[in-house]
Amino acid sequence: MSSNMVRYAPLFLACLLGSATASFAPNERLPDRRSQAVSTDGTLHCGIFGTGDKSTIENLNYDLRPGGKLTDKTFTIGPGQCNRVHCYDTSAIYVCNDAKVDLKLTGAMIGKGVKCIFDHCCKQDWSGSKYNDGQSGQKFYRGMGSDFNIAVGYGNCNDPPEIRPNNALGWGVNPQCVGGILVPNPDCNRL
Repeated sequence: MSSNMVRYAPLFLACLLGSATASFAPNERLPDRRSQAVSTDGTLHCGIFGTGDKSTIENLNYDLRPGGKLTDKTFTIGPGQCNRVHCYDTSAIYVCNDAKVDLKLTGAMIGKGVKCIFDHCCKQDWSGSKYNDGQSGQKFYRGMGSDFNIAVGYGNCNDPPEIRPNNALGWGVNPQCVGGILVPNPDCNRL
């Protein structure tokens, strides 16, 4: 049995029995997680940048996902660089390369990372059906020679595209991001 299975087995069993140990009703609001912004596996950080508008981020991601106008575009990010790869109004998607070699990602790959952030960050309740109107998050990918992250949040499309999301500022421009389900789906770790 894998270590992940052992770790999640009690919670899984409790959910099967209908008495989840978290003691929250499905529509009960999540606790404020501003001070607990890191996922259990350490790869997902929610609410750490100025926020983008949730619906705008979703629309930007449609362009990256299969069938979108940027799906097949290849983005090249230099070593130690960040690039804003898509932006509209006050919301943006970024890719940061922490490796020592160029990083090449297709729009579809970036879109999958954005979907992970979108699906897990800024949720208001345990049902996963209520979200804050702001969106901010960062998903890290490491291994097999790769070391990069995908981030969403505030973006000024007039700033240079090389701006890092933490330097974009924008706190208070869009609604805030509070909460999230910080046990990412395992599919989030595969692009």
